Amino acid sequence: MRISPAVQGRVKINLDGSAFGAPSCGATGGVFRNWQTHSLGGFAQNIGHATCFKAELCAAIFAIEKSIEYNLRDIWLETDSKLVVKAFSSSEHVPWQLRTRWNNCLALAQKIKCVCTHIHREGNAGADSLAKNGKSLALLTSQWWSSSPLFFFCSLFLEITQDNHTLGTSCNFCL
Repeated sequence: MRISPAVQGRVKINLDGSAFGAPSCGATGGVFRNWQTHSLGGFAQNIGHATCFKAELCAAIFAIEKSIEYNLRDIWLETDSKLVVKAFSSSEHVPWQLRTRWNNCLALAQKIKCVCTHIHREGNAGADSLAKNGKSLALLTSQWWSSSPLFFFCSLFLEITQDNHTLGTSCNFCL
């Protein structure tokens, strides 16, 4: 999978959410890129107990809220969750605990230019690595990076080269 750039002036945000273990610990991650695919920043957060869908949806909510905070007026959300893409047209499957916050985000998204599309999991390695990092954060906290952390570069390299099976899962070569 190759990184698809956004059109000039649009910020592309790759998102991912994860739920680990039983009881599950939910985490989210996302990377903001400009139209030249340069990283503008990224986030990870530990959201506590969550299903996979709740984590994916929380990633979208956080990305929209961050976009408003940074005055981004044209965003493209890309997620490996088809349910999140579907939630933009129907809140039917949104968990009741998130419904008010989700509806508020949809209202914010209508004030800016916001599109949401699906990407296959293999093309979302950068956001996936940030989400996995989120589980190591303190409960209900988030972290924002203005520049990409080292562990993210490893995932980005794997994403760009599309050669995960040759390189293996170790990223020691990035150090």
